[in-house]
Amino acid sequence: MQHFLSNLILPPTVLIHFFLQNQVDYHNAYTATQVLNQLATAVVKLASIQSDYGSESGDKVPLYDFLSLEPFATAVKNLNKKSPPKFDAVDSALATLKGIKALAELCSEDVTCQKRIADLGVVSLLKHILVGDDYEKLAAIEAYDASRIREVQDKNVSASDDSSTAATTDPRSVRVPPAAHIRRHAGRLLTILSLLPNSKKEIVSDDVWCKWLEECATGRIPCNDIKLKSYCRLTLLNVFCSESQNTRSVSGEYPDSECEYKRKCPQFGDALFLLNPELPLEVHLGNSGCGTSRDTCKDDGCIEHSGSKTRSVEGSGAASRRVSPEVDVVFVHGLRGGPFNSWRIADDKSSTTKAGLVESIDEDAGKEGTCWPRQWLSSDFPQARFFTVKYKTNLTQWTGASLSLQEVSSMLLRKLVAAGIGSRPVVFVTHSMGGLVVKQILHQAKLNNYDKFLNNTIGLVFYSCPHFGSKLADMPWRMGYVFRPAPSIGELRSGSPRLVELNDFVRQRYSKGLLDVLSFSESEVTPIVEGYGGWAFRAEIVPIESAYPGYGELVVLQNTDHINSCKPVNKNDPSYAETLAFLEKSLKSRGKRAEA
Repeated sequence: MQHFLSNLILPPTVLIHFFLQNQVDYHNAYTATQVLNQLATAVVKLASIQSDYGSESGDKVPLYDFLSLEPFATAVKNLNKKSPPKFDAVDSALATLKGIKALAELCSEDVTCQKRIADLGVVSLLKHILVGDDYEKLAAIEAYDASRIREVQDKNVSASDDSSTAATTDPRSVRVPPAAHIRRHAGRLLTILSLLPNSKKEIVSDDVWCKWLEECATGRIPCNDIKLKSYCRLTLLNVFCSESQNTRSVSGEYPDSECEYKRKCPQFGDALFLLNPELPLEVHLGNSGCGTSRDTCKDDGCIEHSGSKTRSVEGSGAASRRVSPEVDVVFVHGLRGGPFNSWRIADDKSSTTKAGLVESIDEDAGKEGTCWPRQWLSSDFPQARFFTVKYKTNLTQWTGASLSLQEVSSMLLRKLVAAGIGSRPVVFVTHSMGGLVVKQILHQAKLNNYDKFLNNTIGLVFYSCPHFGSKLADMPWRMGYVFRPAPSIGELRSGSPRLVELNDFVRQRYSKGLLDVLSFSESEVTPIVEGYGGWAFRAEIVPIESAYPGYGELVVLQNTDHINSCKPVNKNDPSYAETLAFLEKSLKSRGKRAEA
């Protein structure tokens, strides 16, 4: 139980030291402050239960000096000593989850913050959270204890049955802690920290941890969260790649354009995901020429390093058939989308029927859960590596802070370049606003002299991209302060000069034969708000005149609304078949241009 208590104690300590040293974004700072207070309360409650801290002899408790510090001292003062607090595994797990999420948000783009929390021991904490299963065990123990108490009560049942006592001892009333969510966010924070030299050494030197990360990434252990699998694989890619010097760029800055892609080791940071993390390391590293920091994991599908060569060991599935991918395919979601959810297959091409705002209309799409780039495209187009990205998007400022189009593009461009994407041909597959993000990425690559990245972008696929604006963006803007549209929404308004400028930039590259373009257009209205009695408000999110940029191929998807335009029903669906054919054509065209 002491080990479990340490999981709760460390995050507040980390946040305290962090705030003393750094200035952070207001939103993240405000959220982290709230989380800090919640964690402090959780630690005090658990300490009072385990060590009778609230008694008069509190000065004899081993944690007395520690809990006398802020923010614990305030929580201790607020503790009701006459009525002992109720605390269980779920309360502890939720507090831990919020702490890890806050740390990941605070340190995602701040190297100084990353080094600070790593020095405080967060990496060891993350290992315990990922490899151990304290919360499941604690919940199981609570359920077992409740069942034994219930057995005793049943034997001594009396006429005056106390229903409230029965409810608290009913094993069915024991809540399940969100252990899977904790591991997912712990995996994210680990990936962020795995680029630090000291963190690399700590992970590489631990055989048990390395084996668990590999087995989770490959699915050899019950690790069904695709995001966690990706985090595990990205961590291994970061720690097992070695080069003569640390060429990591300062967070918030573009990598030096003169040494772009010269580093042997790609740096996989936050915001990037692998669609097929189960594939071995050498498949993802491709032909980067990097070495590994040690001989390791020979039985787990990793890389065996010998001299200056790397060779494949036992891999999974198609991985053993391809060591050097020919092209990278990067999927970019749109407003309110996600790195995996946006690319699920649809049960049918009808609109979702669940009532709700525009921000929620994607939740019911693709109930089968199949991510078609992961399950279908990776098999039908084995020449490629597949990535997907995430970025914050909100329709209104009421639902949280979000970035402008230019800020999102700047962040993603840095991440893509650092990861080595652009060192080989690249095709971007986008949905809705994601298409505008990619166009802005290419424009900024031009301004920052990333010629290799720009010239290696050989294809763009646009699913319902509002090249000339969206009617959805026009509505909230007219409502002004009531709706409080996010900054990115204003940039999507019809007739926006910025959108015209970006489209002309891509048009010029298409006209010169530098890239291929495929566009899809929706043909049905999309439900925005639905009510009882069949009443509904529907709208055409991206009309065909905005979905077609004026160049390249156009495919009109029949009986398909905005959300389902990137969700094929099967492999014969034009939204899949045309994309597959486009990828094959683009790669062949690139080869012919290279030969010429």
